[in-house]
Amino acid sequence: MQSISEHTCEEVLPANVVDVRFEMRERLQCEALRMPSVLPTQVWDCVYAELRQDYGEALNATPERQEANTVKNTRGATGQGMLRVIDTTEARFLSDEDQRTIVQFNVGLLSKSGKLRRMIGFGHLDLILLLRQPSISLFVDETFLVLWVLTQGMDYDTYLDALNMVMIASDRLLAPASVTCAFDLALINAALNHFPKVHIAGCLFHWEQDLRRRMLDFGITKDRISDAMTPSKLDILTVIPESEISDKAPI
Repeated sequence: MQSISEHTCEEVLPANVVDVRFEMRERLQCEALRMPSVLPTQVWDCVYAELRQDYGEALNATPERQEANTVKNTRGATGQGMLRVIDTTEARFLSDEDQRTIVQFNVGLLSKSGKLRRMIGFGHLDLILLLRQPSISLFVDETFLVLWVLTQGMDYDTYLDALNMVMIASDRLLAPASVTCAFDLALINAALNHFPKVHIAGCLFHWEQDLRRRMLDFGITKDRISDAMTPSKLDILTVIPESEISDKAPI
């Protein structure tokens, strides 16, 4: 028989299972600060392994995904969030053996509206040397990443600032012969501002992406789109002189 007011929400555990949820959270909070550069899931793995060693295999522990937030929140509340960690700890090292920094810049920039925007650049120093070579082909927002820039915007001013930070990372030696980028007017204008005499080319991959999206907007079936995107069909437009392309399809 059970009282109507008796609390029954707590799970009744088998006698051989040790409830370590409270202790796990305490340990996670301590380890989150002791190992600020370690991923939250890896912190959970370390703590769980220690608890198994202390109490055996039969544990009632909080799930990894849930406690990963405990690690993040603890770091954030004590000023050891991601932005702080990459500036102050071994998290910025290329590797345990190579203590050169992979963080090339981590800055806050004010937009015209007065909003603070964070911009972080990651890059291997050996690869960044490539940016200092004369007359290179510069690819922006492409697949081969020499310098990875994280931004909080995708507008002209953001791209302008990002390219300026890349210039600084190259010791202002970046002088490309050509620039290839996505079909983004803000990005193209920012590139023209930095490199006014350089030929700006659109990326074939992004061009085909835009064509596919536009054909879907027009209601063209997916099988016809796939056929149009096969080699030697729509991509031929990239090598036909613009003057030879009709404004309208023949009737």
